[in-house]
Amino acid sequence: MAEEQAGFEIEGRFYPMPQSFRLGDPVIVTHLTGMTWAQFVDALDDKDRQEDPVVLLGLIAVAVWQANPRWTRERTERYVEQLDIG
Repeated sequence: MAEEQAGFEIEGRFYPMPQSFRLGDPVIVTHLTGMTWAQFVDALDDKDRQEDPVVLLGLIAVAVWQANPRWTRERTERYVEQLDIG
């Protein structure tokens, strides 16, 4: 049986969890979360912080941006900032 893919379902669309990061991804993460890239990466490795809404915002932003490569960073940021926290 295949393992279920990790990711985020948003408005009926599935966004896979990023498996790797692109050079521009740290920019959107830093801009949205206020965390440095090093802080963000450390948080991803910390089981207690992985569910932090700020860390999730960074991951969701990267997932959405990677799935919509023609979107600008600003459009992606506006989109994820409007999502319900639930």
